[in-house]
Amino acid sequence: MTVGEAGVEFRSRLPGVQGYRRQTLADKCRAGEIPAKKIGKEWRILTEWIDQEVRTRLLELDDLVRRQMIVLAQTHPFTTKKKVRSKHWSEETVKAQTKLRILKGS
Repeated sequence: MTVGEAGVEFRSRLPGVQGYRRQTLADKCRAGEIPAKKIGKEWRILTEWIDQEVRTRLLELDDLVRRQMIVLAQTHPFTTKKKVRSKHWSEETVKAQTKLRILKGS
């Protein structure tokens, strides 16, 4: 899968995720952080790596949402606000997911 296709894959499977733009992925390929080979002018990334990265990010989001729900259950939301920070997920994404999960009752 090319770097551009990988970026589209990340955006489609992980809406709201940060750090997976095409240029960022290309830079990581050049640095050797991603298992990829350069064929012609385009980097080719292993599909297995992308699947593993998606699973890891979803687990990270689950953990962030779980922590946010615990914070909401233990504190009054208007008196204490604790920020949930992540390298890959914005605070707005975590809050939106938390609201969805609270409404679903899971």
